[in-house]
This record gives sequence, structure tokens and C-alpha cells, in this order.
Amino acid sequence: MPDAIPLPDWNDGYPDPKRLRHEVSHMADAIVETLLDNIPSDEIRAIYLKGSAKKRWDTPIDYVPEASDLDVHVWFHDDELESSLFSDLDQAFKVQRDIGVRFRRKCPLPIHTPRPQIMILNTLLRRPGYMHSPPDSARVLFGEDYPVADYSGADEIERYKCHDMLALADIVDRYPYRVFDRPDKYLTELLRDLSYRVSPIGPIILQLAGIDPMTAWSMNRTRVTRALEEIGEGDLAEPYVGYFLARWRWFLSANDDLDAVRDTVRSALAVLDRAKSVANAHLSQMET
Repeated sequence: MPDAIPLPDWNDGYPDPKRLRHEVSHMADAIVETLLDNIPSDEIRAIYLKGSAKKRWDTPIDYVPEASDLDVHVWFHDDELESSLFSDLDQAFKVQRDIGVRFRRKCPLPIHTPRPQIMILNTLLRRPGYMHSPPDSARVLFGEDYPVADYSGADEIERYKCHDMLALADIVDRYPYRVFDRPDKYLTELLRDLSYRVSPIGPIILQLAGIDPMTAWSMNRTRVTRALEEIGEGDLAEPYVGYFLARWRWFLSANDDLDAVRDTVRSALAVLDRAKSVANAHLSQMET
């Protein structure tokens, strides 16, 4: 078996993860306070914190400042609220501004500004193949307990996950056209579109390989990396790790190291290209 991919330690010149975690908590609090100031509390069923911001950070790849999303899911009692809540631009700007003001009051001199991604759970629940996360991957910020995940119907779920990967990887073939005409000043625009595409690939691959979904989606990226190596996907694990380490280089350079941006893109496309191959092979196997 090949040697394990080396992973850095938090002591290898990285910021204090406790302080980063503290700043994440302050941003989550700022979001909840702002939402409850703008929406009657009896209309909100629950607010949850999810994803890498919630999971354990064993090594620096488990959380990358300003690259890892701070995922917040808002669940309304009334589905109609999701379409009307932020349809007003001025209200949306008010919420955006208030979240920033509250965060700065809590953290006047942060190491980083966590990047929120607020999703409406009512919308997600209508997506075919949507699965709730394992309970230890979500924290209740307000309201009801997080729903119990149902992973029955494995074949159908796997089919949806394959199509999810193909959708995430649909940028691979045409990506050079998004790169060649960008002066350095605009190269960083490529980063935002990659973050949400790369992170879920590891757990999806593990799930398709037969690892229990509850286990796969509970893992942080350190554990995902080791599990990928164990199932023989070392060629995927290497660029998967490389993506997050390149994003760290970009952050630690104070957004100055453009080679880190280029390495981020290269690693991301390698991950997505492998994901596309796995998804197509798995779908073909399901058809036979």
C-alpha cells in the first residue's frame, strides 16, 4: 500500500484553530441574531449550523479560512416565506449589513471573516435525493432538533449522488476558456466557483464505494482523505488534499500568492475529473 499522504499539523505555522473556531461561533451568532431581528421567531422552525465549520478540525485541511463555507440552514414553518423573505433588495442589504456589523462588534480584529452560506431548508427538502446530514454534523442554533436522516433506498440515493457529481464536475472540459484571458487581477474570481464543488466529492466517493452514508458524511476532510486512501483512491485523495492546502497558501499570503490560485484550480479540476469518471462508471454498472 502506498505511503499515506502527509498532512500538516496545526502547529506548522497555521493560525490557532481555537481562535478560528471562536470567530466562526461569533459569525454564527451574528447571523442568528440578525435573522431573529428581521423575521418573527414564531415563523422560524429552526436554524442549524452545518458542514466543516461544525466538524472536528484534526488538521488544517478540515477548515480553511474564507474558503470553507459557514453553512447555515434556515427552516420555516411556512414554505411560502422562502420566496418572499428576501425578495426585497433593501431588506436583503439590511440583513447583509447587520450581520457584518454584529460580527465586527464581537470580533474587532479577527484573523479571518468566516464566509456564510445561508440556505433555506424548505427548498433543499424538495430536491430529489436530498439527505439530511448525520446528527453530529449539525448544531441547533435556534428551534427544533435537527431531523433524523433517512438513508434507506440506497440505489436511488446513489443514482442521485452520481448525478450530483456530474453536475459539480460539468465545468472541467471548458475551464481553460475561463482562465486564459484573465489578467492576474481577475484570476481570483475563479476561486468562489470551486469551493462548493470540491468539498462534497470525497464523501460521495466513499458512499459509492459502500461506506455507510452516516459514516461518510460525518467525517471531516482528514478522515475522508485516509478513507479514500484505504479504498484505493489515492490518486483522488492527493489533489483533494492539494486543493485545501493551496487555498491555505492563498490565505496565508494575504491574498497575494497567485501561484496558489493556479494550484487551487489545478487540484480542483483533477478532483472533479476523477469524480466524473467514477460517477459515469457507477451509473453504467447500475444499468447492467
